[in-house]
Amino acid sequence: MSDHDPAPEDESVVDPRSSSATSTTSIEAWAKVFDLMSDPTRLRLLLRIHFAGPIRVSDLADQTGIREGTVSQALRVLRAAEAVSTERDGRSIYYSLADPVIHDLLHRLVGDDPHAR
Repeated sequence: MSDHDPAPEDESVVDPRSSSATSTTSIEAWAKVFDLMSDPTRLRLLLRIHFAGPIRVSDLADQTGIREGTVSQALRVLRAAEAVSTERDGRSIYYSLADPVIHDLLHRLVGDDPHAR
């Protein structure tokens, strides 16, 4: 990075211009992130979680128009990849983004506009 580039906010986010971003380990990690985000259903859910914050499966289904079973299946994949985390409140389970790299990519993709497509 040059002297005029701002320092990354999160040390776990790899600067793609750095040599560490092109290491085999980093390339595999990036490939996994892009694989998760390449599925339209998972990407739609990630975007909704990004803007809604902690949200239940039923609310995700209502807000995205995706069947609850499909939402649950996609969330299992995202949770196994540690892209989302859960928090229980009584009988409800809320999903939140857990991966700072995915959060950063989504923010760069659509900024602060929840209606951007």
